[in-house]
Amino acid sequence: MLREAELQRLQKCTDELETVVGQRNALSQQVASLQRHLEEVTHQSEESTTALRSATLEVDRLRNEELRLNRRLAALEDFRGDYPTAVAQRPTVTADSAALHDGDAVRQLMREEESERQELLLALFWEPMLIAFDAGLTWIADCEALRDEPHTAKSAASIPIPEEIWERKEVVPYQENRSYTNKGALTPPKDEDLLLLTNQQSEIVQLNSKVQLLQERLRICQLEKERFSFLYEGEQRRIEMLTQDHNEQLRRAYDELLRDREYIMRTLKDEIEDQVRNSFEDGCRYQRRQMRGKKSETEKQLVVTSKNKRH
Repeated sequence: MLREAELQRLQKCTDELETVVGQRNALSQQVASLQRHLEEVTHQSEESTTALRSATLEVDRLRNEELRLNRRLAALEDFRGDYPTAVAQRPTVTADSAALHDGDAVRQLMREEESERQELLLALFWEPMLIAFDAGLTWIADCEALRDEPHTAKSAASIPIPEEIWERKEVVPYQENRSYTNKGALTPPKDEDLLLLTNQQSEIVQLNSKVQLLQERLRICQLEKERFSFLYEGEQRRIEMLTQDHNEQLRRAYDELLRDREYIMRTLKDEIEDQVRNSFEDGCRYQRRQMRGKKSETEKQLVVTSKNKRH
């Protein structure tokens, strides 16, 4: 019965140990899944951070481009003077100086800027060069005419000049080139520049919305990361507490099992010693009885033999 009780107790402890091991394996699997999910969230957060950084750099580049176009537009409007236009004044955007990224779009913009700069220089200096060249040719022709015909030149000086010539020489160049004499040559803003500026501003608005969306996603990912970190830490603490409790229970069960085993061994030892002692005493008593029986038989035989001798 004691052996059966011990075996039942050992079987019960073994079942509890298997249950605890199964729970520990399940908790380990949960922790591993949480770690994988945390790694995925961390990877998504890094991707969102990279996308946000690239979008921020693109926004800075577009802002610098918009600032450059706004400065060009302001310079064109400054050169324009009183030239009539229906283009509205656009606000300038201030941005930190940043290097332009290499790419097809940047090279295209640089080529367009170079061509527009050449057109602006051509518009600034071509007409004055033509006027100066015409004046130089006229002066050379007049000088040659004066050298060849001095008398005709003196007579021509006394001829009155018609008013139409004065109007053609003074009024027409002044009306056509009034902006050159006042504030320098001006080419009004082209539709391509305004369209490019509008497209840049729309792209900046779209990129700002994308940046806000990425910032929101990054914030959500960070919150998810913090939440999973908190859950992971809580689960880890709970697993440690459960492991400590299970270890304490197993230690107590093992100590109790050792005490029961010692008690059973001591009880069995006492029982065996009692049985051996009783068996030894029974053997001694049996041997004494046999010896007494043999002694009584010998005495009876002696008595019988003595009687026979007497007869």
